[in-house]
Amino acid sequence: MNNEKNNYSKMQHIVKRLFKYITPYKRKLIIVVILAVLGTSFTIFSPVILGLAVTELYEGMVNGGSNVNMQYILLIVGILAVLYLLSSVFTYIQEYLLIGVSQKVIYTLRNEVNKKLYKLPIAYFDNNSHGDLLSRAINDIEKVNSTFKQIISQFFTSVITLLGITIIMLSISPFITVVVFLIIPGSIFITKKVIKKSQLYFKNEQHILGNLNGFVEETYAGQEAIKSFNLESFSDQSFQKRNNLLYEYGWKAQYISSTITPLLRLLQNMVYIVVCVIGSIFVINQVLTLGNIQAFIMYVRQFQQPINKMATITNTIQSTIAASERIFELLDEEEKPIFSGQATKYNANAFIQFENVSFSYNNIHSTIKDIHLEINKGETVAIIGSNGAGKSTLSLLLLGLLTPSKGKILINGMDIHQMKEHEKLELFGTVLQEDWLFRRSIRENIAYGSNNNQVTDEAIERAAKLAQADYFIRNLPNGYDTVMNESSSNLSEGEKQLIAIARAVLAQPEILVLDEATSHVDKEMDERIQSGLQELMKGRTTFIIAHHPSTLKNADQILVLDKGKIIQEGNREELMDQHDYYEDFLFQS
Repeated sequence: MNNEKNNYSKMQHIVKRLFKYITPYKRKLIIVVILAVLGTSFTIFSPVILGLAVTELYEGMVNGGSNVNMQYILLIVGILAVLYLLSSVFTYIQEYLLIGVSQKVIYTLRNEVNKKLYKLPIAYFDNNSHGDLLSRAINDIEKVNSTFKQIISQFFTSVITLLGITIIMLSISPFITVVVFLIIPGSIFITKKVIKKSQLYFKNEQHILGNLNGFVEETYAGQEAIKSFNLESFSDQSFQKRNNLLYEYGWKAQYISSTITPLLRLLQNMVYIVVCVIGSIFVINQVLTLGNIQAFIMYVRQFQQPINKMATITNTIQSTIAASERIFELLDEEEKPIFSGQATKYNANAFIQFENVSFSYNNIHSTIKDIHLEINKGETVAIIGSNGAGKSTLSLLLLGLLTPSKGKILINGMDIHQMKEHEKLELFGTVLQEDWLFRRSIRENIAYGSNNNQVTDEAIERAAKLAQADYFIRNLPNGYDTVMNESSSNLSEGEKQLIAIARAVLAQPEILVLDEATSHVDKEMDERIQSGLQELMKGRTTFIIAHHPSTLKNADQILVLDKGKIIQEGNREELMDQHDYYEDFLFQS
């Protein structure tokens, strides 16, 4: 019972939140309601007017057929034609306005989701499937988009039609109208039972769809590994397992929700038979005219239509709520903290200072433990350590992409998490382990390194030359205008990293962060890059995660990281004298 109340309360909350997006367009919606009232009213009055024609014809035929007033009949036909025409015009305008409102609502929702993605901490993307995230940002929004206008439009017209028909039926025969009303409690009972049963399946269907998207994305990205290890059969079995689950939930959701229509039709047909029998008795006893009962029977059929529509809307609402819930879950995710107060200036002994910094991804096991580090302006600091030692995490902490669970990081005496975003962006130039290149030209990819929208081709090419990337770029079929394909697979890993370095060169940052920046290039290329980077590093504070000994040549400080702790530090000579990890690193490399 409590679960039912919680689910109902959650559904109410989601619907209210969804309709808040309509509030800015309430004036247009008022016009839509007025148009819906007018358009529906013209349609509602049609059976009454048609009933007058039937009565005239019936009475004329009873009296021998010579007393039928054809001018009266033609007038009624003309009035009906005008009413139907006006109803169509008002419905057209109503639909036009609703399309505009619904598209603006979805436009706003898409924008909010897009902006939210930029505000989420980097840990969110590490802990959640990219495919599921894409499903929320694209599939779920599209689900809302495809049903939003339909729900609003049918809801307004159904409510107005029910009210209008009820008033007219009561005016014709209150007794028969009460009989017709037996449909309503039965319809509510059926609809409520079906919603309760199918809602869970709709929610699970959207969840499994997100999971399947994540799997497909992973499979497409890993085709080389799948084919190399002959895993096609295993991958196909994994896909079939997820696809079967999606089919099962989807089938049950659609099947259970589709039972609403036949069950309601059965109930309505039973009431319809009762109305016909009672109406015939009333005509025989001259309680009602034939035209009145004919109009009433038409109204009974019309009365059923909005109820059927409301049932269909209920079915649609369930899938929309399931999609909306997933969108709102994303929008409610905790954002990376943005400092809005007055920044504090601390007394610092160095340009960059780590003050007893610790960090944990899961708040249980620390990846970085009590790091105290001082880096002077213009110094080059290299970090070495085994895989999983915490080197990349340390660089992400320095960039402000991760927030320390303890301690603080100061740059020129300012806590990095109290700095404005644009200030941080101007400070850093980065080359990470897996720098992403966008599906655009090489020229545009390098230009991303500059905050200046008017960066020149000369500046881009100069940066590429410094990064030793100019030569191979010019040898490509379209040179700097070569467009990256999916995952930039038309370039080697080394070439992609050279472009990432050129991007960092163009940024002209105060602080350069190189996370294994030359890990994907051969020894000869590594040496060429090192010579180019020396020019870039002059006068700049550089933070290097070293992969090759050549990276350590000009390092002022070398830190040895193990299990998140600094176990050794010093320059090359000092570390060589200690005959420890550093010596092993040189020997193994």
